[in-house]
Amino acid sequence: MSVVRAAQYRTGGPLTPWHSLGSPNPGDRHKSREGGFPAAAFDASGALLVFARNFGHSVSYRMQGADGSWTPWQHLSGVRIADEIVTVVTARGDVEVFARARDSAAVVRWFRPGAGAPWTEDRSITVSPAPGSLAAGPEPGTLLFRDLRTNEPCVWQPETASVLPLGGADGAGPSPGCRASSRRAGPTPPSYAPGPTARVWWAPMPRGGPTRGPGGTTSAPPHP
Repeated sequence: MSVVRAAQYRTGGPLTPWHSLGSPNPGDRHKSREGGFPAAAFDASGALLVFARNFGHSVSYRMQGADGSWTPWQHLSGVRIADEIVTVVTARGDVEVFARARDSAAVVRWFRPGAGAPWTEDRSITVSPAPGSLAAGPEPGTLLFRDLRTNEPCVWQPETASVLPLGGADGAGPSPGCRASSRRAGPTPPSYAPGPTARVWWAPMPRGGPTRGPGGTTSAPPHP
């Protein structure tokens, strides 16, 4: 098994030819067949980071620098993981990787303070996701998941390291998120609120109409 990649430089444009990035366990056909699905993200410097579970159930990655060159596969030590890796990009433009642990209901996070810095494993994330429900959230650095016990969609917020339930326990798999704005009188902290078919991010907006955010904006009726 090899990880392969192709690029699309504009929406609706053609893909480049597929290129192999090899296996996190090169030179061993049996171990290579036991690798996991990849996840990838760009950081603020323009580097592309590609992560995958290796044969030993830890995380491996390759990085393509802004000059186009690739590093060899490198391995992140720590907790053994299941077949579920999610990458998120923080407000600073750093790439972080989350994975569901193999032998517990926990989530493990790896992060580094800027390109070239060593990776740090963080086992303090207090979420227990249902298998197959991890996804990147609509805001920088956030993580969406369904609670293992209640099946309720939730979002993990990095600023407070807290979990916010979104309401509604129907469905399975990742919970989609979309962005919306509401006008309120006075300062109002942002909050998540459920929509009819998706989860919605509510944020304060100035009087005078909606502002367009990533993926578009939906306005709520103004509060008195």
